[in-house]
Amino acid sequence: MSCERCPQGKEAVEEVFYEYWYRWPKDFISNGGWVLHEDYTFAGGLQQENRTAAQLTHTAFFRQAGAVNFTYEAQEVGLTDPEKDRFDFFMDGVPMGLMDIRPRQYTVQFPVSAGTHTFMWNLRGTNKVLLHRVIVIGVDGGGSTSCASCPPGTESTSDRAACQACTPGLVSEDGMGCEACGKNHYAVDAKVCVPCPAGTENTDGSNYCSPVKVLDGEKRKYNLTKLVTAFNNPGPKHTKTSQGIEIQIGERSFAFALSRGFQTSALVSEKTVTNPGTAGDEIPAGGRYGRNQTCMIETKYKYDNAGEEMKIEEIPLETKDLGANPSKGGGLLLTLSRGDVCTNIPYSTEVYVVCDLDVEDMYSTIDSNGDLSCPLSFNMSSMHACPICTEKDFEKSLSSCKNGEQTYSYYKTVPCIGDGPSDGKQSCDSGYSPTIIGLMSAAIAVAVLVAGGLGYYFYRLRKKYADVHSKYVILRDGYDKNAFNLVPNHLDADNDMVDEKQEFDQVGHTGVNNNLEPEV
Repeated sequence: MSCERCPQGKEAVEEVFYEYWYRWPKDFISNGGWVLHEDYTFAGGLQQENRTAAQLTHTAFFRQAGAVNFTYEAQEVGLTDPEKDRFDFFMDGVPMGLMDIRPRQYTVQFPVSAGTHTFMWNLRGTNKVLLHRVIVIGVDGGGSTSCASCPPGTESTSDRAACQACTPGLVSEDGMGCEACGKNHYAVDAKVCVPCPAGTENTDGSNYCSPVKVLDGEKRKYNLTKLVTAFNNPGPKHTKTSQGIEIQIGERSFAFALSRGFQTSALVSEKTVTNPGTAGDEIPAGGRYGRNQTCMIETKYKYDNAGEEMKIEEIPLETKDLGANPSKGGGLLLTLSRGDVCTNIPYSTEVYVVCDLDVEDMYSTIDSNGDLSCPLSFNMSSMHACPICTEKDFEKSLSSCKNGEQTYSYYKTVPCIGDGPSDGKQSCDSGYSPTIIGLMSAAIAVAVLVAGGLGYYFYRLRKKYADVHSKYVILRDGYDKNAFNLVPNHLDADNDMVDEKQEFDQVGHTGVNNNLEPEV
């Protein structure tokens, strides 16, 4: 049989066999009572009489839960004394039971947990015991004969030779593979995902949940923790300094920052030059060698506080004409006051952050609003200024009913952050509703009436045509074809009736005088 790799979620179980006793195997220690004898090691017999117990110990590290299995043979030598003749097996100093020493061969096995364990075979008395084979299952260094499932909190290595612990933040409930917990859940002992406690969140697969600062607006709730993250991460065109994200607007430079604890002294500060009169001037230096060298005075900066007292308010959302799955609308207004003195009045700042689900980097949308005098005003857009979604922010959309089943999905009615209810399928009635049946019945009734009216109309029209045709024949042939006996109706010049038989013969019905032309 060829060697095969264990499947996903399992590891190879290695077994070490000890069945040749030419010398003591590694980690086997005898106190002198056990003797090597090629195919077995033995203790007891007459040489054991009046001696201390024969002890054989073995220590092994079990990479996984396994077992220890051994085969021994008991031989009776001389008189047996139940009080003196005992064969015991110990695991980590704990007796696992008295072994049977009646003459015969035995094989016993005990389960072993993962970790390091010490086993001891202890024989007292004159009975002889031959230890033929010891198998240690679940240790490194042996051959693999089977596969064992990986325990929870672990997964198979790439070669399926062993199980390895999950990376912090990942879980494996069944040992089949380590995966990240879902949104707003965290891993416990890499074995199970549990929901984050109230007021915390986890969106990046960490093995812990972070506190969430939530703004309770007049109508909605906002995750300010995400807003802080957006403020403190620079966009591709901006740099991060000790004062925050530095933005150049026109000829003025501003820094935006917001501490995670919302204890910052300023959200916005303006970078100004502290030595405008001397910055850039050249001064002589190095005159020691008789030649003039010049140095330029370095420009020095300071940051003026543009407002140290902050208030966050909700920008109302205009819900009309939003349509399905809107991405923009509403937001937050950050107002800072009591800043440093700017000309004759204190700095104050207003930052309008519009909710826009399509914008992650708010700094890519920053713009000034007004002339940027001491009362500063800025416009930004960010998805993190959108409110937290609730169930009422979604509406259900149904597909057409087909074979008694239809799918449904949910779409947003307002721009917000978060997932809605899960999409799915539901049963439906593919037959016609009573309303449709009523309409169809009415349509059929109308169709019957129309068909009846048209039938009657064509009946009258045909009858009229038949009457006209009969009159034409009468005028043409001079007799009434509607009468079965063809009664003649011609009159002679004296207005007397012509002989019927003669008239009848004249029209060719008797074969007499067929050359007569009918009167018109």
